[in-house]
Amino acid sequence: LIVSTSASEMEGHPTGLWLEELAAPYYTFVEAGYDVTIASVKGGPVPIDQNSVSEPFFTDDAKKFMHDGAAVGMLSHTKAVADLVGDVAESFDAVFLPGGHGTCADFVGDAAAALHKVVETMFAANKVVAAVCHG
Repeated sequence: LIVSTSASEMEGHPTGLWLEELAAPYYTFVEAGYDVTIASVKGGPVPIDQNSVSEPFFTDDAKKFMHDGAAVGMLSHTKAVADLVGDVAESFDAVFLPGGHGTCADFVGDAAAALHKVVETMFAANKVVAAVCHG
């Protein structure tokens, strides 16, 4: 399970997911044979920080992701993390939180209650809980 930000701005500035921080782990998990689900705080399309799709930050994995119909489809139609809380430990082996400044807006406070529950549940079940950068 990969859980991304849903926030498209922070303090009035555009932001979102830092694409490389989702794309590289996504392909690592897929190539290792795992089924990957992408969720987000609110569900629906994930905003991408435009700086992450510009040089020199637009990496090969990020480019591959943006040309991968299945991957972009998942990123465009994420499940809301609140919808996964009930059976998260039974349904997933791990939870991974990619970064981007959007996480500074919705991985904290009341907006993140369901995310916190998912992380706590997975940790209590001895599942892998991991994050990168602001995630």
